[in-house]
Amino acid sequence: MRERSINLLSACFGAAFLAGCGMGNVSPSTASQAGGRAAASTLFSTARPAPQVRGGYHVLYDFSNKKEQDPTGAEPASGLLDIDGTFYGTTIEGVDGGYGAVFSVTPSGKANLIYAFKGPPSDGEMPMAGLIEVNGALYGTTFNGGRSDNGIVFKISLPSGIETVLYSFKGRPDGAMPRAGLTEVNGMLYGTTITAGANGLGAVFKITTSGHESVLYSFKSNAIDGYTPYAGLVNVKGTLFGTTLVGGIAGNGTVFKVTTSGKEKPIYSFQDAPDGAKPYAGLIEVNGALYGTTVGGGTYGEGSVFTVTTSGKTERVLHSFVMSKKDGIQPVASLLELKDSLYGTTTLGGTYSEGTIFKIPTAGGSDCVVHSFGAYLDGIEPQAGLTNVAGTLYGTTEFGGTGSGDGTVFSLAADGC
Repeated sequence: MRERSINLLSACFGAAFLAGCGMGNVSPSTASQAGGRAAASTLFSTARPAPQVRGGYHVLYDFSNKKEQDPTGAEPASGLLDIDGTFYGTTIEGVDGGYGAVFSVTPSGKANLIYAFKGPPSDGEMPMAGLIEVNGALYGTTFNGGRSDNGIVFKISLPSGIETVLYSFKGRPDGAMPRAGLTEVNGMLYGTTITAGANGLGAVFKITTSGHESVLYSFKSNAIDGYTPYAGLVNVKGTLFGTTLVGGIAGNGTVFKVTTSGKEKPIYSFQDAPDGAKPYAGLIEVNGALYGTTVGGGTYGEGSVFTVTTSGKTERVLHSFVMSKKDGIQPVASLLELKDSLYGTTTLGGTYSEGTIFKIPTAGGSDCVVHSFGAYLDGIEPQAGLTNVAGTLYGTTEFGGTGSGDGTVFSLAADGC
C-alpha cells in the first residue's frame, strides 16, 4: 500500500524519522537466528504486454501486491542490478502486504520472484536498497526485521534462490536500520546504518561474506561530524566516501571519507542556500571527482546536483532544481555518468508533478528533462537511480503503473535531449 512505504517527501528526516514515521522498532527482542530457506523463484513467473511506449520511455513491468495479479512484490525503492542481461532488485512490500521481496526481470518484461522475506524474528523485512553480486551470489540489507527488528544483511545464492541471514543488527552500540546497500572492497562488505552505533546517530560497518560484522565508525553529534547516513559508500582507490543527511557545521549534512580501518573525516559540510542541503543519496566518482544530489537546498530550496573534490576543498553546485513544469525537484537517488553527462531522477516535479528523469553535463549548467513521470499508466515517484546497458537506461518507480499503483520497471533510450 502506498501509505505504508517510505516516501521521503512526506517523511521526516534524521531522528524525527525514527520517532514519527513508524518505519521500525529499534527496541531489542529475543528471538532465534534464521538459517537458509528455499526461495519461491520456481513458483511464480509472469509477463505482461508493456502498457506504455512514449518518447522512448517504455514500461517493462508493473507491480501489484495482490497474489492473483502479481506474485513478485510491490513498491520497488531500489535500483536494478544487471547480471548477464537479467535485472535483479528488491521491493519494500511482499505479496499481499508481506515483508518484501527480491525479484528478477528481463528487458522483455518477464519477471520472477526470487525470494519472499518472512519478517522478524527469523528473517528480514522491508528491503529498501539495491543488491550487489559477489562470487555469483546476491548480497543486500533490509531496513527492519531480524532478531532485534533492527534490520539484517542477507545473502541469496543463485540460481537456487536460497536465502541466508548473515547478520541481524542489534542496535546500540551496534548499527541499526540500514537504508543503503553494500559496497565490496577486496572481499569485505561495507555499509551504513541510519541509527544506533555507539552514539545512536548511525554507523559505518563492515561484514565478511560469512557474516562476521563489526562497527567501523560511529557518528558523533558535534559541530563538525555529520550523522544519519541514509546512503551507501563509494570506493575510490581503497578509501570509502559517503554522505550524511544532517549534521556538519551548518546542520545540512556532510560528505565524509572513512578508511577500511575505520578512520573517518568529514571533508565537506553543506552550507546554507544557494548550496545544496541534506544529501539523501550516495556519491559516484568520475575522473577523480565526486558527484551527488541533495534533496534540499540549492538556489530555490528544491535540491541540487553538486560536485566535490575528494579532498573536500572545492565544492560546486552544478544545478539547482526549481519547481516548474520544465524541471524536477527533490532528487533522492544517486547519479549515473554516461558520455560526459549525468543522469538522475527526481521524486517530484516535471510536467505532471510526479517526478522526472534528467540529464545534465558533468561540467554543470541547465538540466534537460528526458522524461516526466505521471502520464496515463506511467510510473510515478522514482526513488532510485538508473542502470545503463548499452545506451539504454533502466530503472524503477515506487508507485504508479497499470497494476494496483505499486510501481514499475522501465527503460528509456539515453539519447534524449
